[in-house]
Amino acid sequence: MKYLIALLLFFAPTVHAQPAPPCYPLINGTHVSAPRHMNGEVGQHIFWFCSPRGGQAMAYGFSCLHGSCSMAALHSAHSTIIQSTAKVTTANNLWAQSMQFDCDLVKAEDTPRGKLCRERDAMLKVLEAGR
Repeated sequence: MKYLIALLLFFAPTVHAQPAPPCYPLINGTHVSAPRHMNGEVGQHIFWFCSPRGGQAMAYGFSCLHGSCSMAALHSAHSTIIQSTAKVTTANNLWAQSMQFDCDLVKAEDTPRGKLCRERDAMLKVLEAGR
């Protein structure tokens, strides 16, 4: 459990492709596979597919530009979630604090974050095609 949470939080502060997910790996929800890490030219991306209460699984995750991933944020977030009795609430609070922008709003920009979000979309399409 600690390993997957560490993997998921390694990249904070990051960019996310959507609002806080309704399910987090090894915390809540129904998951169809293990989280997936993909390393792109622009950044690194984490994806997972889950449903909060069963049913159709959706894609969730986050990304960061190369060089902006934070081990200090990893250790802090990991410790906070593990020690919390309200893990989902804690994860949601950390998500809100760590995420800097929404990919849907910036992917058309000609900026590094726009390029990151376009790369994220392309990688997600490859993953979804293989499911």
